[in-house]
Amino acid sequence: MASIAVSDGVVLYAADVRSGGLQQRIACRLEHGDPQQALWWLSVHGIYRQPPQLDGQLPERQAESRADARGQQQATGEVPLHGKYKLPASCFAYVGDPSDPRSWHLPYLNADGSVDGKRLPGAIRAILSNYRGANVSAIPESAVPDVLVRLGCAAGAIGKLDPACAAPETYTQLLAALDQLGRMGEIAQ
Repeated sequence: MASIAVSDGVVLYAADVRSGGLQQRIACRLEHGDPQQALWWLSVHGIYRQPPQLDGQLPERQAESRADARGQQQATGEVPLHGKYKLPASCFAYVGDPSDPRSWHLPYLNADGSVDGKRLPGAIRAILSNYRGANVSAIPESAVPDVLVRLGCAAGAIGKLDPACAAPETYTQLLAALDQLGRMGEIAQ
């Protein structure tokens, strides 16, 4: 993907080159004292993802689909399992459609609901640094902060966020991301 950015010192504009045209990535004024959230789309972690206005998803349709799936599951009493991991939707950090296991991403809990200490760091790295080339583009950017909080709560539950311990870089990066999002208060340590 090719991208361009231009600025006149007052406004910064960036776009992706697609099909011979431009699709806006960001347009923001630079006069603010604090960096704007939109600038994230030019960061190392943002540039390989599509901004929300480009993802083409219809949130109201997703909500209808989820409500229908929940109703069907309650009526039949069956709980679908992911084909690869053999886990229910509740064990994944992101669940797009509860009735479609293909939309479940980033397993981080065991089937009994306990934190999976082996999978948790990989799930965190997949969101923060594209771990092992993991394709997390299926997770809408609007859901990433909630996913990070969910993963942060799991890390806190197993003591990985204890300030007295020297935390591995993965957990340090998670804390920094949650702090930047202003969501640290939602994490129990």
